[in-house]
Order: sequence, then C-alpha cells, then structure tokens
Amino acid sequence: MAVHECSTDIQNRHCKSCGVSVGKGKSYCLDCYKAKKKARNNLSSQKRRAQINSLKPPKPEVIICKNCGKERSLGGYVGVIPKFCSKKCQNEFWKKDTDYHDNGHLPYCTVYFRQCKHCGAPFVGRSKLVLWCCDDCKKEIHRSRKLEKYQLTKDVGLQKRIELKKLKPPCQCSVCGVLFSPLYGNKMRSCCSDKCHKELLRLVKHTDRIRRRTRLKKVRIDRFNPIEIFERDKWKCGLCGKKVNKELKHPHPKSASLDHIIPLSVGGAHSRANVQLAHFDCNWKKGIQSKGEQLLLIG
Repeated sequence: MAVHECSTDIQNRHCKSCGVSVGKGKSYCLDCYKAKKKARNNLSSQKRRAQINSLKPPKPEVIICKNCGKERSLGGYVGVIPKFCSKKCQNEFWKKDTDYHDNGHLPYCTVYFRQCKHCGAPFVGRSKLVLWCCDDCKKEIHRSRKLEKYQLTKDVGLQKRIELKKLKPPCQCSVCGVLFSPLYGNKMRSCCSDKCHKELLRLVKHTDRIRRRTRLKKVRIDRFNPIEIFERDKWKCGLCGKKVNKELKHPHPKSASLDHIIPLSVGGAHSRANVQLAHFDCNWKKGIQSKGEQLLLIG
C-alpha cells in the first residue's frame, strides 16, 4: 500500500532554525523556541519603552538657574531636571525665599523627646502621638489595649444585664433552704453555693442507687435530705438510744447513718416513715434483720 507524501512530511518534521528533527505538529525545537520567545519579549518591551518615552515631554539641553540666572548644559544628565546650577545657589535661594522656611532659616523637622509607654525608655519621635520606642513595645501596647477593651465590654455587659433586671426572683435552696437570687446564665439555679450543689449531686446519686435496688420490689421511693431525718430524731440513735456526734464522718463506727426500719431487701419503702438515725456500727450489726420496730408516725 502506497503512503501519501503529506503523511511522511508530517511525521518527519525538522526545526526551521537548526534543522533538528522534532515531534509531530512542532516547527521548532525547545532551545530555538525559548530563544525566539525571549527575543520577541525583548522586542515588545523595547517598543513599549519607546512608546512611553514618546509621550513624555523632551528634556531641555540647557536650563537657567533660578538663583543666579546662569545657563547650565545638561548634556547626558539622567534623572529629575534640576532648577539650580549648583548646590551653593540652591542654599542661597532657600535663604532668600520665605516659601521654604520660617524666620529666614533652612527647612527643619520638629522632633519630640518622648518616653516609651511600655518599657519607659526615652526616645526621639517625629510626632506627639507616638508612644512606643520599637516594634516589640508597639505590639505589647496594642495587645494590652485589646485586653482592656475586652474587660471593659465584659463588665459593661454584666452591668447592663443587672440594670435590665435579668436576675431571677429569689428562690429557695433545695439543700439548705436559704433564699438566694441566681445570676443570669448560672447553671446551678437550684442551689445557693458550690457546696450545696455537690451535696445535691451526692443525694441524687444516693437516691438513684436506692431506686435501682427497689425497682424490682415496686415499693415507694421519696427524695429527701438525710439531714432532715437527723434533725427530726434530734441526733439520737434509734437502735441503741445514745447521742450521735455530728462532727464524725463516714466510715467512723460512731458516725451518723440512715437506717431503714423495714429493710429494702425485705420490701421496705424508702420514705420518711421507714427511716431513722442510727450509728454506722449499730446499723451494720443490725443488717437485714427487723426487730419489729414500729414505723414512725409522720403527721
């Protein structure tokens, strides 16, 4: 089968600059392509620079000094066009002209001797508003300002809430019974202090433990504070009849404990009528045995 001449030309192409064989669909090798692109960019930048220079007004070859009136040839001078023939003429012109200075003196810059607000070091500043001597002091001053602003807004917000009377009306503490006004947003709204809150959590855990024990018995369960029972019994043991010391804590054998007259394992209820004060030792010795005590009559 004969192959067309066009197909062979496309497959065997050569660089137009150096003659090296190149791939399909290419006219130049990589080096020639980069050189050609660089030359094209340089040409375009030269054209652009020439266009910008054409828009600028032409530089004069000779200038006239504003002070002495002499001519000065610029020649190949590059930069801003000068207005004087020398530095001496420039200084003399400043001394005579009142637009550049006050009271016939050369232009000056006012400086201020200041003291750094952060570290207290003396420094020279160009403005009265500068309060820092270095960048580190500047960062510390800005940080302290942000902190002061945050504290101020926080205190103002609390004051506004108090002024708007967002405090809840006085309520009674569920542990000690003291009247108190809970703050706005406080989660401990049923207790007057952290101590009472911890005591309430302990009582809730104790009641839940008893509820799990009596769930299968289907008996009555009341939630109450053991201190109420101790005060009702006047801190006198219901088993031995002796006084109970208030200061002793568990697990001291003579500390206060809550005794169920009819034990929970037998089917007794966790109620005020079925509990009494007892020494921890007396309660432990009694165990699950019921000695036939009469339930307390609660009016």
